[in-house]
Amino acid sequence: MIQTKRLQIVPFEMKFLKDYCEGFNTEIAKYQWPDPFETPEKGYAYEALSEVLAYACRNYHKEAFFYEADIRNEGSTKLLHKLGEHFDILKRDLDELTTDSGKELKLQGYVLKVKGL
Repeated sequence: MIQTKRLQIVPFEMKFLKDYCEGFNTEIAKYQWPDPFETPEKGYAYEALSEVLAYACRNYHKEAFFYEADIRNEGSTKLLHKLGEHFDILKRDLDELTTDSGKELKLQGYVLKVKGL
C-alpha cells in the first residue's frame, strides 16, 4: 500500500470492478487506448502519480520512467509539467495510431529522469 496525505493506493481487488467499469466513461477515455467503461477525482492525479514514482525510486531504485499522453489531452500534459519539479523531461517521438475500435490517437512519449542523477 502507498499512502499520501489524502490517498491510499492499494492493489486492485475484484470487489471494485463494478465501480471501475461504471465510472470509466467516454470523456475520460477520449485520448486513451482503452475504451470507456472510471472518472478519476480531480486533483488527485498529481498526488497519486508523484507518490507512486517516489515509491518506485525508493523501493526499486528506479531512476527513469516513460510517460505517454495524447497531445490533445490537456490534463495529462499539465500533469507532466508538474512532474518537472522532480524530473528532467525528455521528449520522444510522436506516435499516431488508430486503435482496434477506431479511436485515432496522437501519443507523445516522454522519458522522466530523476533530477540530480
